[in-house]
Amino acid sequence: MPIYINNQQSGPYEERVVIDQLRNGMLSPNDLGIRHGESTWQKLGDMFPDAVQRTSEPSPAASAVGVGAPIASRAVQTPAAKGGGCRGVAGILLMVFGALAILGGAGLAIGTPFIYTTPSCDFAESDWKEIQDLKKKYDAAKDSYDATSIEIELKSTMASYETSAKHCDEQKSTMRMFQIGFGVTAVVGLLMVIVGFIIRRI
Repeated sequence: MPIYINNQQSGPYEERVVIDQLRNGMLSPNDLGIRHGESTWQKLGDMFPDAVQRTSEPSPAASAVGVGAPIASRAVQTPAAKGGGCRGVAGILLMVFGALAILGGAGLAIGTPFIYTTPSCDFAESDWKEIQDLKKKYDAAKDSYDATSIEIELKSTMASYETSAKHCDEQKSTMRMFQIGFGVTAVVGLLMVIVGFIIRRI
């Protein structure tokens, strides 16, 4: 019996034509159809259930794809190995540079007093000893003709000591700044090693 499809927009068709189009996918089971002379529209899937069941059965090729799809999906979704790729290289570089910073910073912080010279401190120490000696001579030479010359020499040495002591303090302060800077470098290097290790483990 002739059939109209989708509110009489196409047709009429013979039943075998509609069944073939359902099987080939040209028509959907949800499309509406009505037989000539009837008054109720129905889904083609309800009108021809056998044709719909055949089209819904998976083909062997589709079954093979369906079985393989989860495997491919799992392969794609498998997380990358820990520490691999650019992240792993970045972690290694951080650890290497961090280790170098630790060794260099700690070594220079310890060795600064031996590397950084403070000549003004040597002069200050020498002037201080000379001041002590001149004071003894001055005390011994009181009320004598040598007292005046010793006093002049003592005042000159004391002025020299004030200058050398001031420079000595400045040089020691600079040395301490170097030590602090190298110490901070070592601490930063330690943090770099820790961060690099964490990146490698992620």
